[in-house]
Amino acid sequence: MSPQTLNNWEGRGISKNGALQAQTIFGCNAHWIISGVGPKMATEGLNEKETELLRIFRKIESDKAQEHALRVLETFAAHSFRR
Repeated sequence: MSPQTLNNWEGRGISKNGALQAQTIFGCNAHWIISGVGPKMATEGLNEKETELLRIFRKIESDKAQEHALRVLETFAAHSFRR
């Protein structure tokens, strides 16, 4: 993230896309950045497996690949056995 980007955020405020970028890079909660409401960190309140899943998901760069990963997980969850 460039110093110019950070300077623009300070002067003009942060956009939704900018908040999502910051969440990806720094792990802070994009909703909290924009609204000041909710947990500051995106992983706050998550257990170890949920945090790991989020870390892996964030490595997926394209929106299309992220959508595919979500569909796979939703299909798996719908057909998994509940214990």
